Amino acid sequence: MLTPRSATLIAATLPLVSEHMEQISADFYRRLFSAHPALESDLFNRGNQARGDQQRALAGAVVAFARHLTTPGAPPVAELMARISNKHASLGIVEDQYPVVHEHLFAAIAAVLGDAVTADVGAAWNEVYWLMADELVAAESALYRHAHVGDGEVWGDRLVIDRQQAAEGTVSLVLAAPEGQPPLPSFLPGQFISVQMRLPDGAEQIRQYSLSSSPGMDGRWRITVRRIEPTRGSHAAYLPGEVSNAIVDTVHEGDTIRTSLPFGAVGLPDEGVPLVMISAGAGITPFLGILHYLADTGDARTIRVLHSDRTPERLAHRGELDELLARLPGADAVLWFTDGRAQEDRHLRVSATDVPDGAVVVVCGPIPFMTSVRAQLIDAGVDPGLIRTAVFGPEPDPLRDPTAPGTRRSRSRHGRHAGEASSTGDGKP
Repeated sequence: MLTPRSATLIAATLPLVSEHMEQISADFYRRLFSAHPALESDLFNRGNQARGDQQRALAGAVVAFARHLTTPGAPPVAELMARISNKHASLGIVEDQYPVVHEHLFAAIAAVLGDAVTADVGAAWNEVYWLMADELVAAESALYRHAHVGDGEVWGDRLVIDRQQAAEGTVSLVLAAPEGQPPLPSFLPGQFISVQMRLPDGAEQIRQYSLSSSPGMDGRWRITVRRIEPTRGSHAAYLPGEVSNAIVDTVHEGDTIRTSLPFGAVGLPDEGVPLVMISAGAGITPFLGILHYLADTGDARTIRVLHSDRTPERLAHRGELDELLARLPGADAVLWFTDGRAQEDRHLRVSATDVPDGAVVVVCGPIPFMTSVRAQLIDAGVDPGLIRTAVFGPEPDPLRDPTAPGTRRSRSRHGRHAGEASSTGDGKP
């Protein structure tokens, strides 16, 4: 908890810091990468850096945490902190790295805000930083202990024992431990792993991929990777999908790839609580793992799957999805494919009728899709406390909820789908 003096100073300067936080974040990363260039090539997603996504994510997280500490009624940050700590654990972040971030972040704050950062103001924001850092360090250490590894010791080689074409432009890889090593550990439904790929320029970039198989696949993990095509305005040096496309193009059965252990904070609601899963593009992949688990355990709760994609051919594991829905007596689905539709009819529209009373709603897909769906759900009267988001890229500012254009939908039962549309993007990297 902040000291009363610091709380007063943070509340007074929060508008100024919020206004300049993206500029501060950009300056911070320039300083950090200048002092530690390997962090840009081998840890941070340089595509997100080039687009400014990571800068906005840092700004949103710091501002949200400060508001939580100082503003009555501010949105809670538990889910945000859980997502950040799980992402950090999947990267092997350790406590010694937080002072490095502190050094360059506070140099950037001083450079951008100048004389506004008095000694007292700087001390107050220093208090905010270390409260946030200490909370993350404690959470990450707990995750490492739960995984039965030392802090940061999450990386290892995995053998690709199977590769399948999961959809147009999408492949699935089944991973196992190399010969002579212990079997891969089990995972929870909805978790992900980080994958590190050496790229042609020598960079060893890291991305996160959901485990799309049943948690009951003893000693085996499956990831599903979609090719990501460049979009208008893509950064010339760091095109979107450079890791995903390298996996699709170069990784085959018999190869070895380097991954983290499984992490992720997407938890299932209590038994019997209705569950709604809303996804776009590759955002369907964590839900496949969840559906496998629910089908394997004979779950009879009400389950709704709403998924948006471009075409039926691009929907990963569609036959598998239909089979899983058929095994779940309380399940139904809406598939919405957008190619060929008018622009005003391309977006999945979610309403109160899609969400049973008391249902937990989990949303996964591109950031614009998730913020749009979350806004629609809140407008429809869904309790924000029942909405969870599975975020694998940079964390959006959780206080922003832009609305999306409205559209029509159609529903059918057990995967016999009537309507069909595309996502606003390809989901996770």
